[in-house]
Amino acid sequence: MHSDTAVEPGAARSRPLRRLVSAAVAIAAVAASVLVAPATADAAALVSLVGHVRGADGVAFAGVKVEASWDKDVTSRTGRFALRVPRANVNTAYLRSQPEGYLPPTNDQRTARRVSATKYVVDFVLPPASIVRGRVTDDTGEPVPNILVWACGPDGSLADGVIPAETAADGSYTLEARAGDYRLRYFTPSGDYRQEWYGGVTDEAASPIVHLDYAQQLAGYDAQLTELPHIDGHVTIDGAAPLPHAPEAIATVLRRADGTLVDLGSTLGTFHYGALDAGDYSLTVRPKHAWDGFTAPVTIPLTVSETSSVEDLAVPLTMAPDWIAKPGIVATVPTSRPKKGAAFRVPIRVESYQSVRGARVTVFAGRKRLGSRTLPASGRITFGTRFTGVAPGAIAFRIVVSPTADTQRSGRSIPLTLRR
Repeated sequence: MHSDTAVEPGAARSRPLRRLVSAAVAIAAVAASVLVAPATADAAALVSLVGHVRGADGVAFAGVKVEASWDKDVTSRTGRFALRVPRANVNTAYLRSQPEGYLPPTNDQRTARRVSATKYVVDFVLPPASIVRGRVTDDTGEPVPNILVWACGPDGSLADGVIPAETAADGSYTLEARAGDYRLRYFTPSGDYRQEWYGGVTDEAASPIVHLDYAQQLAGYDAQLTELPHIDGHVTIDGAAPLPHAPEAIATVLRRADGTLVDLGSTLGTFHYGALDAGDYSLTVRPKHAWDGFTAPVTIPLTVSETSSVEDLAVPLTMAPDWIAKPGIVATVPTSRPKKGAAFRVPIRVESYQSVRGARVTVFAGRKRLGSRTLPASGRITFGTRFTGVAPGAIAFRIVVSPTADTQRSGRSIPLTLRR
C-alpha cells in the first residue's frame, strides 16, 4: 500500500543533520561556559597577599593596620602582614593607620607582584615626611585648640601628599608633607575664628611661601587668630540640664533683629552659633516636633559685637505640671533572618525628658516573653537572648517599657522573620 504523501530526497537526512547541529551548538555553549567560568571563578578565588611596611630608611613599623577587601591585619614587629583576598582585589591593600613622621604610600606602591599561583606580595616603603611645627593663639595670647592647619598648593586647597594637622590643647601643631612649596592656612570649620594664612594675612597671595626640602623639619610657624562673635549655651528643663538620654528633639532658631533666619538646628541640650556678624539677634528654643509637655517656647534677645560674644547662656524650658512623658524606644534587631534557637543581642535605648531609671523593659517574640530587665539611669541596655520555643516565620518583635512616676507605658513592635 502506497502513501499519497511525497517525501523529498533530502528530508530523511535533515533530521540527523539537525541533531548534529544541535549537538554542536550545545558543545560550543558548554565550551564557552568552561572558558568563561574559570575566569570568573579565578578572579573570586582567595589568594595570599603578604608584605611589609617599612620606612625608606629601613625602619620596620609594628602595629600598622593593613586592609584589603574584607580582610585586615596588624603588622608584626618586623613590619610583616598577611591577608587573604580575592585574586581580583590584590591591588587594593591600604594602610588604615599611618606611622607618625612618615608619608602615606602612593597608589603605584599598591600594585602587588605575583610570586606563585596563590601568593602575591606588596611592600609599602614610606618616605620620611617634611615637617612644619608651630603654635596657634588668640588675640590675648591664649592657646587655641582644634584649629585645622593645611599646607596648600597654588589653588588654595590641601596639596597632594599633605597630612593636615589640628592644634592640640596647648595650641601646638605638627604638619607633615612632601618636599615642595606651600602656603599655610589656619581655619576652623565652626567659624569661631577668622581664617588666616601664615604671616598674619587674610589674603592667600600675600602669605609667604614655605619651602620644604626632603625630610626637612621647620619650627616656629606660629599664628594668631581673631575670635569672631558667637553664641554658646545650653537648655535646661525645669531648672536642670536635659538628661543624657533625652531625645534630640529640642529646636533652636536664631534670627537677626529684622527676622531674617540665620540658622536652625536640633540639640541634645547644648547649642553653638559661630562666625556671626556684630548686631542684634533673637534666639528661640522649643520642642522640635510637638508642644506636648512644655508650657511655651522661649525667645531671648541677644547682642554680639566684634569684642563680645554670648557665653554659656542658659535657656529654660518648663514642663507642664500634670504632663507625663511617653518614652521613645530605639532598638537594633537582627536583620539577617535569625535562626530559631540562635543567640542574638539587641541594643535598646529608651529616650525621655524625664528619668526612666527603674522602668522595666520586657521583650517579646510573637506571644512568647523572652525576658525582662530593669533600666539604669542611662536609659541604655543590651538585651541578649535566644529564639527558643518560637515558631519559624514572620513574628512581631516587641519591646515594652513599664510606666514610672514620670513616664507612661510605651512600646514598639518590629517585624522580624525567623528561619528554621
